[in-house]
Amino acid sequence: MDNRYSVIVSGITEPEERDNISRLLKEQSVLPAEVYFAESEDVNTGINKAMRDVKTAFVWILSGKALLEQPDTAEKMLSSFSDPEVAAVYSGQRSGKKGSISDAYQAAFFPEKQIVKEEKDIYFHGMETFFISNTSCMYRMADLKDLPPFEPMGLSFSEHVVAANLIHLGKKIVYEGNVTVKASHKLTPRTALHEGFDYGVLGKRDIQAFGYYVVYDVMWRTLSQTYRNARRTACGYLVKNGAFYKVPGALLICLCLNAGCKLGRRYHRLPAGINRALCSDKNFFVS
Repeated sequence: MDNRYSVIVSGITEPEERDNISRLLKEQSVLPAEVYFAESEDVNTGINKAMRDVKTAFVWILSGKALLEQPDTAEKMLSSFSDPEVAAVYSGQRSGKKGSISDAYQAAFFPEKQIVKEEKDIYFHGMETFFISNTSCMYRMADLKDLPPFEPMGLSFSEHVVAANLIHLGKKIVYEGNVTVKASHKLTPRTALHEGFDYGVLGKRDIQAFGYYVVYDVMWRTLSQTYRNARRTACGYLVKNGAFYKVPGALLICLCLNAGCKLGRRYHRLPAGINRALCSDKNFFVS
């Protein structure tokens, strides 16, 4: 197998930041064929432009704000591609703030185990099957060439549509939970409401991608179950780490995620002003 890979670093615009990232990659023994920087205020537009120049068999999209926690991260992710049906591999995430609510939810959504997701899982896990994160994700370039590019930013989680298209083509998505990056993600009731709303809009708008082989109600029932499991895991994490006093805050976060998602599903019935207020991108609902 040709294991050559390129790295696309997103979210970095300043020249000094690029030099610093290049130095850090070398220090962490990340030795790709090429390093590209997604040069655009819109992250996905920058990634799409950089993709056109990639000549290697694999491409690793890595947030410029993410820090690798293992020196052999690339090798571990590449090893999953020994299965020719695997089209993408994404790694786990931790906030680096042990005992925080953000780290609790990252532990819930990014468990310390490997998960292989394929088409048959849609019937049991619904939209959770399409979960993927471009904070640290490696793709097989041959599997992306016939797919639409990443959608220009507007809604959070737009890379999930790419994952859904891959799975509907019979490909597999692998989550490597034993490989982690440190990525700060400040989760507050407000950001949770925005993220839940974005996900609801995404699932409703892209029903052809997410629900092609799935009964619509199954998708949302399984998503509600996902939120309940995350709430239980996050609260258990906080208690285990002696931060039981943060449990009410964690419960509020889950309530906001669920409420935002339910509102997002009904965005077409809501006034434009409310949609703009709830969406993470205020310009998304501007006609």
